Amino acid sequence: MSTPAATHPGISAGGRDHRRLFATEDIACRLRKALDSWDADNHGPTSSLTGRGAIAEFEAEVAKYVPGRHVVAVSSGSAALRICLEIAGVGPNTEVICAAYDWPAAIAAVKSLGAQPVFAAVNEETFTIDPADVMAKVTPRTRVVVATHVFGIPADAVRIRNLLEPLGIVLIEDCAQAFGARLDRRPVGSIGQLAAFSFGPGKTIDAGEGGAVAVENAADFLAVLRASQHPLRQLLHGIHPQTMDGFQQRLHPAAAILGLVELRSVDDRLCGARRMAVELIAALLDRRGRLVGVDVRREPSWYRLPVVLADTDIEVPGVTFADPGAQILAEHALSQAVRSSLKRLRAAVVQRRP
Repeated sequence: MSTPAATHPGISAGGRDHRRLFATEDIACRLRKALDSWDADNHGPTSSLTGRGAIAEFEAEVAKYVPGRHVVAVSSGSAALRICLEIAGVGPNTEVICAAYDWPAAIAAVKSLGAQPVFAAVNEETFTIDPADVMAKVTPRTRVVVATHVFGIPADAVRIRNLLEPLGIVLIEDCAQAFGARLDRRPVGSIGQLAAFSFGPGKTIDAGEGGAVAVENAADFLAVLRASQHPLRQLLHGIHPQTMDGFQQRLHPAAAILGLVELRSVDDRLCGARRMAVELIAALLDRRGRLVGVDVRREPSWYRLPVVLADTDIEVPGVTFADPGAQILAEHALSQAVRSSLKRLRAAVVQRRP
């Protein structure tokens, strides 16, 4: 007899997380409790002005996944990335090296600060930024390298930081798609000097919208507060703002509450995603596919499962492969036919389990 998909940690037959489906009442209860205890005079548990209450609790829980780092919750993943760039000194007449294959948020953040993005090649085995090409693109204007852990696959942030540190160049990890991933048993976000996380729709931690900055030293922590938080919170940390030159980019406390509920099941959901990935990998390899981002150093979080189909004669209804090495991003927005085929394959894999 086959095992129902719902018994897989964090995965249901339709690919949805059953723990999230049953968390609605818990979320509503926590929101009601927070609202009932709100004190408009002293900015109590629901306040994002002081960073206390749900905000502080959420930051503390996220910090458990990036040991040795200070965490500040902000309004979005894009805001988190821009704040990282800003406190690293990015501005006019500076350059930031980014992956040539990436979500455009990094480029938008760089250009918004008046800096110039410079593109480095990606490694064919991981789809992440290639350390060797990073070094080839370094110039006297290079201030920062952004290493995006695309699809939840860790970039080689360890090697990149080791190469950049003697040059005084800052490494920023873009962890928007990679919460819970590891490289050399180290959590992503705990390798570079700065890291940005996203808690927007569809992310591993889905708070509706939100982000966080993780930094390794107290000076950068204070710089993040100056760049993103209300003067009341700054004052609580001994900062006496002379001017209002920092944007207010605080996380809404309701999002913090949603994030806290998500964090309760995140370990099980990551485990379930990895288990499902193993089974999908085996099935896809039977069809002459090559998985990207799997080696002894990496523990991806599998925000997406990228697969390279190397043969031109692979038949997927409605899809034509023009040349060898055509890249198909599983369950990504390249083709409805591909997504439908992979969903059927996933369901077949689940039903085959004893």
